[in-house]
Amino acid sequence: VERLTRDMNLLHFRHLVATCARHGRWEKAMALLEAMREHGDGPADQEAHIYAIQACGKAGRWKRAVAILNSLREQGTIPSGEVYDVVIQIC
Repeated sequence: VERLTRDMNLLHFRHLVATCARHGRWEKAMALLEAMREHGDGPADQEAHIYAIQACGKAGRWKRAVAILNSLREQGTIPSGEVYDVVIQIC
């Protein structure tokens, strides 16, 4: 992940997290989400967070999905209804 983050923008991150979600690769999705936080300068990208939540759900990691929801709040972002919907579906 470290090598990739140098030249990536938001769309690259979002696409990679979405790919992780499709394949249930929750650990990679979480690593990418963390890299987004470290390299981003704006508000949290809710769409990427939704994909990470889906990846966790696919892997049966519902507690991790709830932690992602909480991390959005901690970053000062008000989670959208879609974020809540995805977490509810997983739990």
